[in-house]
Amino acid sequence: MRPNQRVTMSQIGEVLDHAIDYLRHLNEVLAEAQANAASERVRMLLNAFGLEQRGLTEAIERYQEDASDRVVGRFINFSTELPAEVAGPDSTDTTLSVTEWLLGANKHLADLFGEVAGSVNVEDVQTAFTGLANQIETHERKLSKEYQRFEDL
Repeated sequence: MRPNQRVTMSQIGEVLDHAIDYLRHLNEVLAEAQANAASERVRMLLNAFGLEQRGLTEAIERYQEDASDRVVGRFINFSTELPAEVAGPDSTDTTLSVTEWLLGANKHLADLFGEVAGSVNVEDVQTAFTGLANQIETHERKLSKEYQRFEDL
């Protein structure tokens, strides 16, 4: 289990900044895991995951760029436990191990966005973060389908 740290955020923009930084670092870890993968099958899956993860990162970046100042600049008093670091998978021996690792890493963001949506009493912010949490869950389903596709090969 990776250690967590308690983080307090005072604006919605800080939450988005954290999410983008986290995804960028996760993309780097994913590329490193791909380079060190034990088999060609795992490397191919990690490559497919990398494409999906970069797409997710770009989507969150676009949201932050396009979001209104009313949402991004909204003051909040929000504290949560966040991973202190993004570590790679414990094992790159199987497609299942890397899939479980990546789904776990992405779950952090879905949980974070869900917590923000539940803690803010402003409807447009709640709607935005509920949508972002749903986007992460949809992304996780895509990753699961990729995993299944590789298992069916």
